[in-house]
Amino acid sequence: MNLLFWKRKKAEPEQRSNSYLESACYALGLSNATLNLANYPAMSLSPVYSAVQIISNAIASLPIDVCIKQDNREQKLDNHCVYHLFDNTLMTRYTTMKTMMCDLLLIGNAYAYIKRDETGKPIQLRYVRPSDVQIEFNEAKQQLYYKIPTVRRGAIEPIDMIHLTINSLEGVFGRGILFFADKTVKLAKNADKASSNFFSSGCAVNGILSSDAMRLTDEQRNKIRQSWTSAQTGDGSGIAVLEAGMKYSPVASSMQDAQMIETRLFNVNEIARFFNISPILLGDLSHSQYGTIESANIEFVQHTLLPYVEMIECEFTRKLILPVERNIYINFNTNVLLKADKQTEANYITTLTKNGIITINEARQMLSLNPIDGCDDLILPYTDVASNKVNETDTDKDEDNDKNNDEENGEGDKKLQDESGAEK
Repeated sequence: MNLLFWKRKKAEPEQRSNSYLESACYALGLSNATLNLANYPAMSLSPVYSAVQIISNAIASLPIDVCIKQDNREQKLDNHCVYHLFDNTLMTRYTTMKTMMCDLLLIGNAYAYIKRDETGKPIQLRYVRPSDVQIEFNEAKQQLYYKIPTVRRGAIEPIDMIHLTINSLEGVFGRGILFFADKTVKLAKNADKASSNFFSSGCAVNGILSSDAMRLTDEQRNKIRQSWTSAQTGDGSGIAVLEAGMKYSPVASSMQDAQMIETRLFNVNEIARFFNISPILLGDLSHSQYGTIESANIEFVQHTLLPYVEMIECEFTRKLILPVERNIYINFNTNVLLKADKQTEANYITTLTKNGIITINEARQMLSLNPIDGCDDLILPYTDVASNKVNETDTDKDEDNDKNNDEENGEGDKKLQDESGAEK
């Protein structure tokens, strides 16, 4: 008996493309080809719009510093290629970062193409819309490349792409916040729609007009409906006169019964939770006090912005810094968002200056003032850095002089006593 053996061909690992984007667009009622911020219905909601604008504006406003670390000391580099990435682009640094943050929050992915010269040094950072990017990812082989027909032909290596992602299971395919806040957004939209219908109808409550007549013709029904509508909406007086035998029965609940105002306030808090932002920053001041505004700003920086800042810093450092510059890193300065009131800021700068932490010119720079000559040295009133000893103050010198005078007076008295004894 002849037996036929064959070896089953091993199946190639399935490559995943950006199908998550199509599903997200389908859930939001959009098409992949027309995916942009203007087509997002959720942006018409004031809490969503405010949250996206506050976070994106804050990130885009942060100064980008290129720092170097040597001998356990860190200092900023004044001239680096990263500072010139947006010189030859159509969009400024602020616009590029703001648009990328909007994509990151709403879509879950943000892209920018890195253009390099012959030596591999980055010379330009070009924003790319998520709808123009096609991702090819082989999870088994850990292979990833991008296809962007609007930028260049062929596959693009990950080292040439800035790719920011959130809510991702594998670090490649992200999902926007609206993907998880879909029910909350729909509830908020329905509440806004109900409020719009209520006020557009002249704050009239829907109901049924009934008549004791056995049967009304279509012409009579339309006439009664038009008469009631003209009285309640538009330029009507709001007072309808019913004919004999007719009565009105409301079938819809009022704004108070439906708790429309409370529902809209609740939606603000729910959307704030999804964006991890304080409701105070979204305009809900129902439970705020004077001291909570500054606390809300500090909480906003620490809990809302820092995760995004750390993600962008790591991605920029990994893609924009050459391998020979591994002691150089990119830092987003968040101190500009933590400015307090004038009195607190003045005390803070004074303390730093008196303790020799910053110079007077550095303090003037923090206050946006021009430097002056002779103020570039640290003020160290009590410490001699060279000898690591405490300098002699005026009080110490006076004590030493008194001690020397006492010793001289004591020696003089002793000498007089010896001379007196000799004469006797």
